[in-house]
Amino acid sequence: MKIGLRQAGKSAFNAIHLLVLLSFLVTLLPFLAQLASAEKFLEISRVNPEQFKDFRLDYIFGQLAVSPERERIYDADVQNQWLQQLTAPARLPYVDYLPYPPFFCLLTIPLTWLPINVSYLLFCLGGLAAGITGTVVVYRTFGKKSGKLIFFILLGGLVCLPSRQCIQLGQTSWLFAGLIAIYFSSMLAKRDIASGISLCLLAIKPPLAIFMAMAALAHRRWKILSAFGVSIALSLIISATILGGQTVAHYPTVLLKVASTDVFDESFRPEGMIGIQALLSQVLPRQAAKKLAGLAAAATLLPLFLLWKKTQLHSDQQMTWAIAITILTYLLAAPHVNIYDCLLLTIPAALSLPTVSLPDTGDIRPRRLQLWTIIFILFPALSCFAYLAVAEASGHRAYNFTFLVINALLLALAVRLYLSEKKTDSPPSNAQPPTGTLV
Repeated sequence: MKIGLRQAGKSAFNAIHLLVLLSFLVTLLPFLAQLASAEKFLEISRVNPEQFKDFRLDYIFGQLAVSPERERIYDADVQNQWLQQLTAPARLPYVDYLPYPPFFCLLTIPLTWLPINVSYLLFCLGGLAAGITGTVVVYRTFGKKSGKLIFFILLGGLVCLPSRQCIQLGQTSWLFAGLIAIYFSSMLAKRDIASGISLCLLAIKPPLAIFMAMAALAHRRWKILSAFGVSIALSLIISATILGGQTVAHYPTVLLKVASTDVFDESFRPEGMIGIQALLSQVLPRQAAKKLAGLAAAATLLPLFLLWKKTQLHSDQQMTWAIAITILTYLLAAPHVNIYDCLLLTIPAALSLPTVSLPDTGDIRPRRLQLWTIIFILFPALSCFAYLAVAEASGHRAYNFTFLVINALLLALAVRLYLSEKKTDSPPSNAQPPTGTLV
């Protein structure tokens, strides 16, 4: 009788958990329904210039790439003139800027072929499809089979605050999550060309590609790195035919200007990020914080390289924790990391969680895996609920730091779990889902 009541309680809790996640999903529908016309899209942008902010930059990047001003695509004044024309009379109170590599225009030019509201919806759906597909592929590649488990993980990823920010800003985090998943699954399956091309696309955010490349570099996967180099070269050559060779050759100077000046700081808002740079920006001048954060990011690459040097490329828990450590290190140490980038944690969640049922976490051992699992199960709902409470009471900046703390805790847990795998050289026998788990 007690067993029956306990099982009924678990089933009821799991049903409520599902309803909470679905309720957050439903709240996105009215927002998307507003985008029935291009004029409505622009009207929302005028009322709230922060809405769709990043997508608008992507859109005008594509427009500029095929305009007579294409060779001035990295001129901040030109970018902001085009933004102002798009959303006039509304105007951002700071200089906004998009410093993505020249080959990003190959992805944004097609956006301009459609009305901006349609492009936005297709951009979001395309990124979401890439993220879901990549996560499912890496999940299967690592030998995971439970459809219910991956369904709940992806549903939680879709409705959590990072995903909502990604969608409302028009960001690329779902796309990058999918690319990281394809990169590692292709590496494991020895599909080196696919892995190299994925790494090339990750170079849209150069630090992201550098952090992920440590795995291929440590294992001397020269075919992956060659495919990456060839893909980058071809992309830049094609970009040069569109934007001009001088524009492409000038791009390193663009990155240097962004890193060494404070012209665009109001756009990038380092104090509102979630990594080390945000923390340093609270106590140091912005330029000093940038330089110190850059040194800290560079300093983490050697430990990551050594981590992968000692990690065998097998579909086991050791590689799972190496992937988790790499992603968490990026979220903490890389420059320009925001809340929406936490979507990348969908990958280690898919590879490591033994259950998505909170009542069943009491049976998980070791305790650090139990805590890891509880954090991920609670994260989607609490990230949305807590945002409303903390952001209203203490401001958005205080809330951003909660992500820094959570990621630091997850990194510490991942390191401990990786080390325990190194000691045993095999997954813990009780790391599998307990009987009756919702998987």
